[in-house]
Amino acid sequence: LAEVDKLQRYFQGSLKIVLFLREDIYEVLLQHDAELPKRNLLRMQWTVSNLKHVVAERIAAGASAKNEDDDATWSSVFCPHVRNQITNDYILSRTLPRPRDILDFCQKAIDQAQRNGHDIVTAEDVLDAEAEFSESLFRSICLEYRTVYPKLEDVLLEFVEARYIMGWKEFEELGHTILARHRKIIDTWYGVDNPDIHYLSSVLFRIGFIGFAQSGRQFRLFADGRSFRETWSLVRPAPQVEIHSAFHRVLEIKVEGAPFAVARRRRKSLVDDRQMHLD
Repeated sequence: LAEVDKLQRYFQGSLKIVLFLREDIYEVLLQHDAELPKRNLLRMQWTVSNLKHVVAERIAAGASAKNEDDDATWSSVFCPHVRNQITNDYILSRTLPRPRDILDFCQKAIDQAQRNGHDIVTAEDVLDAEAEFSESLFRSICLEYRTVYPKLEDVLLEFVEARYIMGWKEFEELGHTILARHRKIIDTWYGVDNPDIHYLSSVLFRIGFIGFAQSGRQFRLFADGRSFRETWSLVRPAPQVEIHSAFHRVLEIKVEGAPFAVARRRRKSLVDDRQMHLD
């Protein structure tokens, strides 16, 4: 940032510089630069159509072809439906809304199809990839935020087998248990003053782990561009809390009617070897 300022001063405003920062890096910089929010900031927002287009373009490039229609390009590689949902909608609903996640999920599904000898990615391949992606995302989120939220994995693992939608009272009870059990960890997190249920929920919301809504409203996740404060003002005083479906498989989140659950040996492996991956 200092070098950007030097360049702009040197060129006396005739040079425009755009600097892209990951969210976790921005959070770290905030600890050292109180003036940072006063800069000309813009959070990137990825829409569903944008993300579908990113994957379609990648598929076309891999086939040395031209992407003339996103849906047609998707259907050249993926089956039409997974569990009664259009396949790209199913995949998008199980990733955080950012390109690297959906590309990672799609690559894992393609790899599964190749291992299974399938000409196109089947629903079975997508479901197998979902379990692999969910665990991969869990690890990457904990690594991504390790500087501002050390040992985040210990807190997230408290949600194993939780219900995917909770009333505020149920979430409060679980949150208070987490705060009591992991107070020493949470005391080291960025922005903490008096760690309480409001602070904990703001962190989980910020990283995309949970969303909030009043009954019947669409859930609003951090990545859609709304701040925690803005979203909270729309759903308080007692919102429902939803755990993002990207984390359902790795944490065995209870979803009514779900036909699968992650094997307990997979979860045990995640707990046992997390130090090797996250330290």
